[in-house]
Amino acid sequence: MPLGLGEQAQSSSGAVTLHGVDYPVTASGTASRIQTAGKQFAVADLEVCPSSSTGISASNFRLAASDAVTYTFWNVQVGAQDPNLTNQLHSPAVGVCARGFLTFEVDPGKTLSQFMLVDGSRSPIIWSLT
Repeated sequence: MPLGLGEQAQSSSGAVTLHGVDYPVTASGTASRIQTAGKQFAVADLEVCPSSSTGISASNFRLAASDAVTYTFWNVQVGAQDPNLTNQLHSPAVGVCARGFLTFEVDPGKTLSQFMLVDGSRSPIIWSLT
């Protein structure tokens, strides 16, 4: 059964809490200049508490639309909102939680239905967005 917003999940790499997903999001600065034409930004508000120095990779997170199209995180170095969580994911401090945003590029008009953590060690952890 999918988790709800604000619920914490334990993965093989640490604890993750999804606080929300905003879509569409208007970015400023660098993100707005390098955004792919015809796409819109979505941001996931996450709290991550790594249980090892390898942490949790941003590439393990997915957004899914109601039509089963999935999206991976957008850009390691630039986010549509700050703080960009990928900065903390690259060099995690074990047992120290970090909260921030992961950015995704999404096709316009999509209804986002799920957020997923796919870490390869077990079935995906799924949060419902509806």
